[in-house]
Formats: sequence, structure tokens, C-alpha cells
Amino acid sequence: MKKIMKSFLVALAVLMVLAVPVDAKAAKIQTFTIKVGQTLTLKVRGVKMKKIKWKSSNKKIATVSKKGKVKGLKAGKVVITAKSGKKSLKCKVVVKKKTTKMTAGQRNALARAKSYLAYSAFSKKGLKDQLLYERYSNSDAQYAVDHCGADWNTQAYLKAKSYLSFMSFSRDGLIDQLEFEGFTHSQAVYGADRAYK
Repeated sequence: MKKIMKSFLVALAVLMVLAVPVDAKAAKIQTFTIKVGQTLTLKVRGVKMKKIKWKSSNKKIATVSKKGKVKGLKAGKVVITAKSGKKSLKCKVVVKKKTTKMTAGQRNALARAKSYLAYSAFSKKGLKDQLLYERYSNSDAQYAVDHCGADWNTQAYLKAKSYLSFMSFSRDGLIDQLEFEGFTHSQAVYGADRAYK
């Protein structure tokens, strides 16, 4: 039976050592966890690897520099590969959302924003204006519209569809109406075009 040579990736940022058996498909790959915006530096130890090429399986979730520095961009999972010639080492990196404690004002504004979106379509500006009208602070209203999870293109489409259900609009007129509601031009065009299909 051939012996499996072991190599190591060291995560300097968290002072952890990752042992990765080379070419051992059944071996368990070590997983590291970082948050959005955080970085993790990986280095190869225990095996000679020259001119290492680092690669991320999904650059939208995490990127990796030429020196093995991983940066979390959004929540998700990626596989980071260090390759040199025929040698290849891998580890998993889980990127988690930043956890911040909400204030009472933020919590209430967010709950209110979600309740509005549950029964009506809003632009981001329109929803913020509504929250300000209800006398939420500017910062709490902004927090709510930034974290309510709304897809503003979809909101534009739903608003456009709502208008067409009881009024007649030309495509350009519908776009103008959506912009008046606070949607950006690109969101208004998306909403009108989709509603017109």
C-alpha cells in the first residue's frame, strides 16, 4: 500500500493548521470560517510547491490573491485551491454574514418595512419616505430599506403590474410613473418591460 504524503495549509489569520493529504479523495478537507469583509491568509507547509497558483471556486463569495489572502465578499461556501505543477491542495472556506445587534428603532423600522412589502410594492425611496412619514429616524429608516431583503427590480415589476391592472399606460408612460414612484430608471425599465410581456 502506497503511503499518502501529507501537506499543510496554515491559516495565519486564525492561527489554525490544515492538514490536507495529497491525492486522497476520501480525506476530510478542513473548513475555515470567516465573515463578510474579513480576510484569511493561507500558506503551504510540509511540501515543496513553487510558483503557487491560488484559485477560488466562486469569486463572488470569496477572492484569493496571488499570495493566498482570502477575502470574504458575501455569505456562502467556496473551495480554495493551491496548485503548483501536478500538486494540488484544497480547503473549504465558509463566509458568514456580519452579525450586528439591532437597536430597538432599527428592529421596529425593519418590521414595519417588511409588513408594507407584504401587501404592496414599493421603491426603495418610496418605502424610506413612508417610514420617515411615520416618524422613524432617518438612520433607522435607511437601515430598514437596506436590510428588508427586497429585490427592487421585482418591486418595480409588481408596481407596474398593479398599475396595468386598473389603468392603461403606454410603456414610456409606465416608466415615467414608476420613476415618479421613486424607482431608478433601470428599475422602471425592467418593471415596465416585464409587465408588458
